[in-house]
Amino acid sequence: MKSVRDEHKQAIDWLNEHTDQKINIFAIQMEVWQIGDSSCAPKFNIIAQPNDWAKAVKNSTSAPSELSATKMLQLEFWTKLKEYVQYNKFQIKLRKARPQHWYDISMGSSNAHICLTINSQTNQLGCEIYISNSKDLYDGLEAKKNEIESELSEKLVLKP
Repeated sequence: MKSVRDEHKQAIDWLNEHTDQKINIFAIQMEVWQIGDSSCAPKFNIIAQPNDWAKAVKNSTSAPSELSATKMLQLEFWTKLKEYVQYNKFQIKLRKARPQHWYDISMGSSNAHICLTINSQTNQLGCEIYISNSKDLYDGLEAKKNEIESELSEKLVLKP
């Protein structure tokens, strides 16, 4: 069975990050299933999708509810971050802000993404790079650990 090649998935991820919010691009793998003597039926597997697609669908179908004070602060923080990035014309395309303690940012590759977090109980911000199955990428960053720590003036925590 043929699958979507990694470079095509990366291209779709890039397009979803660099087009406006009205355009959503998917990569879908279709299978044909048959159980016993039943008619054949298609099964669709999503290979690539817009970053916040699943959450947007879930939020649009769930009943509206009031946000807690913490959720309101989270939403305000991520909204202001997005406005700051847009105002200063940084070369980062951020998705829609949501009332949650985390915010994912695409790095233009399906191999990794940045996750920002807010801990309102300890008044701390976090920034993590999630690498999903690329030992080479991890090893490359680990090799530059001292240089990155020097630039940030912070110690890094590596979790293989």
